[in-house]
Amino acid sequence: MSSQINSKMRRKGRRTFIENYRFSPSFEAKLREELGDARHVDTALEGLRAWYLACLCAGGELIGMPSKTVDIAWHEMILRTREYHGFCQRAFGQYLHHSPDSTLDIPMSAILPETLRIVEENKLSMVLFTADEDTGIPGGYLWSATELHSMRDRYAADKAVGSAKRKRRAAWGTSGGVYSAVAGRYTRVITALGHGWQADGAEPPTAAEMAAHAEEIADDGARVVPASILDEIEDAAGPSGR
Repeated sequence: MSSQINSKMRRKGRRTFIENYRFSPSFEAKLREELGDARHVDTALEGLRAWYLACLCAGGELIGMPSKTVDIAWHEMILRTREYHGFCQRAFGQYLHHSPDSTLDIPMSAILPETLRIVEENKLSMVLFTADEDTGIPGGYLWSATELHSMRDRYAADKAVGSAKRKRRAAWGTSGGVYSAVAGRYTRVITALGHGWQADGAEPPTAAEMAAHAEEIADDGARVVPASILDEIEDAAGPSGR
């Protein structure tokens, strides 16, 4: 419990730091050269602040950058190595890497809804989504009301799936300590059950095998199923799973 309280306090402190951070005059001057207008610089910095806050609220989850204007500001700040390193250490406790769209393993359309969810649920500035329209930057992203509505539908659906998984986790139950996700982790889970289905021990059972025996696993009252692998087991179980 104390660790959760400390984590919340730390995040609150980091959010306050980002919200009150003063970008350097030389950084603003460089952005004015890039964007050509003081008002556009203000828009870019408001969007950049919202992006940093969204990254903090994401807690390490991958989210998508919805603005070319803000991305330019982010990249320009990264080039100011000392300033950016110092900022990241205070804001996130670690370096926040910039990954170009072309290097992502999944399409941007798959992760932008999560960005919008974080912005709206944490009451962050929507300038992160409107910056390109505000600045008129060539090749910018112009998000229509229909597209934003579609993103909301997507993250609402994802949230419902997440809620269903949490309920399934509660039904399967967790108790007793935490098991690390290391080689042979499935064997350790099965062994920890004490009752129900037992793996033969020759090889660690796969997620699919565990899913096939989900009822027997779930029936044991003293089970310990690490949350770190429940999603994998549930995915293997498929729609008809528990």
